[in-house]
Amino acid sequence: MWGNIIIDDSGNIKSHVGKNLFTTIKREQYERIQQLRIDLVDLFIKHFTQNSLSQELLKVREYIQSNTDAICKELNDYKENKNWKEFNDLLY
Repeated sequence: MWGNIIIDDSGNIKSHVGKNLFTTIKREQYERIQQLRIDLVDLFIKHFTQNSLSQELLKVREYIQSNTDAICKELNDYKENKNWKEFNDLLY
């Protein structure tokens, strides 16, 4: 069937695009396109807004995702001790 998209074990994307035609997008190419997209968005943000760059936001997201348990424990400790200033500072 035409239009089938398959992601193989190495992360490459393969697709049937015609009668006897197939295409492959290598994982490295996909990752590079994603990085270029982020860079382009950051370029517009940097020159036309006062917002944080998406690169910075992605780093924050990765930090939060990798430290969720520690952050939640620290928030609970602040909450139990009614230390609202540090609780709010950690959130923001």
